[in-house]
Amino acid sequence: MQRRRLIIIFVGIFLLLILTVVLPYVIMYNSLHEKKENHTLIIRNQDNTSHEVTVKLFDS
Repeated sequence: MQRRRLIIIFVGIFLLLILTVVLPYVIMYNSLHEKKENHTLIIRNQDNTSHEVTVKLFDS
């Protein structure tokens, strides 16, 4: 009985560790995949100089 309890505890801890490691990557992959499908364009200006950006969209 004691051995069975230790196995159940070990399996529970193992599954918890797997979820805490794997789940963030699954969430990140899904969020990146959604951004790609939504055709999101992000432009960040990292300096003090202003810039002009022109974007042409074509319906293919």
